[in-house]
Amino acid sequence: MIRTNLRITLFKIIILYCFFYAVVKVIGIWKGMWLIPNLIVVITLVIVGITGIWLTRQKNYPLIYVMAGSFFIILLRVYETRWVLYLNQYFN
Repeated sequence: MIRTNLRITLFKIIILYCFFYAVVKVIGIWKGMWLIPNLIVVITLVIVGITGIWLTRQKNYPLIYVMAGSFFIILLRVYETRWVLYLNQYFN
């Protein structure tokens, strides 16, 4: 029971973080940040968030989503500046 509640809580945290950070990136794009690299980050965040919402509506809380979502968020926060710089150089 406790593990299930923890998994549901982690699901909600990942979903909320993905959408919150996507909104932050969209506001950043609005303020003048690079369009294409940040848009790619926003799209991936929205895809992860929508996948979580879809799984939640089906009352399915797989551990692989929690692990992959957490891993994705950690990698995004650690390597975001490098990826955005690389994507900007690639597309421009």
